[in-house]
Amino acid sequence: MKVLFLNRIAAPVEGGMNQYVLDVAARLRGVGVNVGLVHGRHPASQFQGTGYVFDHLDHHTPGDDEVFYRFEAILEDFRPDLVQIHGMANPALAVWLSQRIPTVRFVHNHGAYCSGGDMTWTRPRRVCSRSHGGACIALHAVCGCSPDDPVRSILRFRRVSTELESLRRLQGIQVAAGGIRENLVRNGLDPARIEVLPLYAPAPAASRRPHATGRRMVLHVGGLLQKKGVWFLLNGLDRLPPDIELVFAGGGELEPELRGAVRRRGLGNRVRVMGELSPEEWSALMHQASVVAMPSRWNEPLGLPGIQAMAHGKPVIAFRCEGIAEWLEDGHNGSLVPFNNKRAFLQTLRAAL
Repeated sequence: MKVLFLNRIAAPVEGGMNQYVLDVAARLRGVGVNVGLVHGRHPASQFQGTGYVFDHLDHHTPGDDEVFYRFEAILEDFRPDLVQIHGMANPALAVWLSQRIPTVRFVHNHGAYCSGGDMTWTRPRRVCSRSHGGACIALHAVCGCSPDDPVRSILRFRRVSTELESLRRLQGIQVAAGGIRENLVRNGLDPARIEVLPLYAPAPAASRRPHATGRRMVLHVGGLLQKKGVWFLLNGLDRLPPDIELVFAGGGELEPELRGAVRRRGLGNRVRVMGELSPEEWSALMHQASVVAMPSRWNEPLGLPGIQAMAHGKPVIAFRCEGIAEWLEDGHNGSLVPFNNKRAFLQTLRAAL
């Protein structure tokens, strides 16, 4: 069997989805499935298999048939039995593929049905449970769930409307979590066509590597983004025991600013900003951690790094939201804190240490 994946990045960076796609491809190849990958340009690309660089996974100009002609050449070369779409925002290409070959879309996040992208209000900060509709445009400004620029809000709204229509025309939909399925059904998609395929974390190799500093470590995972609670955790460091080391794993747009803040505040002896890590480096940090912190201030669709933490036997402290509540059982494998209750989060984290 030959399966063609579509994902904008062929490298284990910018979130767990990209690492997951590479891992699934490798495991399928291990059982005899021929897996190809169509991906965008990235300096860290490392797909081990038949790969195709394609520059139009995230945009398409209506009437620009050149995009389809170029992809036709890929289909003729690889001749897949199935196409599985992961990270791609080109609904026109998805529909075009479905008319030629069985095509399924794996929905990893809220972007397919939420024009704000996060299913989260910021004024006040709470989880959103609305379906996509005309009222969203007004709520973008009132609730702060999308950029304040009205033009961008309208463009995002139209993109999601097109995305939902394309999903209705594919042969199947796969999702990473039950909450994503519920949101798609709320937006009118047939539940019989949606299959939940929970993401997994490979069992880590045993590690005897000692903690680099000999201190207890709080490990922040999930990327250095505003919505991941980076500043909240850094600012709360003085409310944790003085022997605690705070480590930020992963890259993101806040990395330069975070490094600068650590330097200006003289926290270099208590805080480490690691940046992007290889899977081996990531696993080594997990082994060293005392507890894993996920103070996400948005409605996480799943939270794959937390599942990876559990695979390493580490407790997870996280704000309660749809995706995380599917795998984190309060008092069993960690603690679920009421969404955006910062005081309770720090108290729970301190108690876990």
